[in-house]
Amino acid sequence: MTKKIFILEPSLHGHGGNFVRLLSQAFSEYEEIRIATYHNDFNYLFIQKYIDNSKIKPIYFLTDIMNRWKFPNAIEKYSFLLFIIVRFRPDIVMLPSIDGMIYLAFIFKPLMWLLGRKTKIYGFLASYKYYYSQIGWLKKFLFEVGIRCFDKILINDEFFAKHLQISGFDNVQYMPDPVEHFSLNTDKEQLKLKWNLPIDGYLVGMTGGINSRKGADIIINASAKMQRDDITFVLAGSVDDEIKNLLDKNTNTRLIIIDSFLDIQEMHEIITCLDLVLLPYRNVHFGIASILLRAIACNRPALVSNYGWLEKMSKTFEGIYSFTDQEDFMDKIQDIEKIILNNRQKIENECYTKDSIDNFLSAWI
Repeated sequence: MTKKIFILEPSLHGHGGNFVRLLSQAFSEYEEIRIATYHNDFNYLFIQKYIDNSKIKPIYFLTDIMNRWKFPNAIEKYSFLLFIIVRFRPDIVMLPSIDGMIYLAFIFKPLMWLLGRKTKIYGFLASYKYYYSQIGWLKKFLFEVGIRCFDKILINDEFFAKHLQISGFDNVQYMPDPVEHFSLNTDKEQLKLKWNLPIDGYLVGMTGGINSRKGADIIINASAKMQRDDITFVLAGSVDDEIKNLLDKNTNTRLIIIDSFLDIQEMHEIITCLDLVLLPYRNVHFGIASILLRAIACNRPALVSNYGWLEKMSKTFEGIYSFTDQEDFMDKIQDIEKIILNNRQKIENECYTKDSIDNFLSAWI
């Protein structure tokens, strides 16, 4: 029996993009699959790279009006979600990044009932327990009411999922983070030549979306202050306007910028070139950093922010270090030696097996 499926994912960076890529592999049997996403350059490039040759049809929604009226992001998402259900009448709507939408779910469900719609709503929560443990009783109450309004919630934290299941949330299911398998090119020197990176010295940096939310400015500031000839900083990926303005003021020759949309294999190549992967993210209380999974799979050490899911990973895998502030960040970069780890087999067992990806996909269908 064919079904209409709609994916609402405003940003195709990071986890949202990883989710959509994996789901696009599983939709051959469905007659209509659409993805709604923000109207921006990165999402255009992502869809051209990964979606155009699949059965998924993209549509875009603008944020100008909502931003002008200063509407909360969750209201914007729900407004568009209502439009989707009224206009396209899908059987299933998938929300890979529900975060703040949890608090409005209890409003949305009665509206669906009034509209006579039987659309099922699936959502994904990433490492929410760090946030859940810190909120007050009212937000916690609204959070729990909101969860019950979803037909299915996938959570990537096994202990938090079990906690909710024990508390009577039958719609909650634990699902580890799957990342598609890739061939590991270990010829570091060849890859450095390909990307015009220094053969010698200590290479540190990040790849993916280059923005302040992911701490790119922290890396730029560190590169300007350290001024060590043996350390080269690399920022490789789509650079946003705020960071471009900051880079215009930076004259450090030990900072290399590769401003380009990188596909998954290219990001793996950049990570392989690095001696240390930097993830000074500012906002990962809710989300996962798929780039860290890739760094682990490339057997590279990483320096990460000391909270949320990143902190959890630093306690799970060898060679994942955390920092507290800008000074500690710079000190740790200089303290961490060049090391080659053996994390790949462990991450493969958890995230890269065919069964884990099949289970992830089947949980949504």
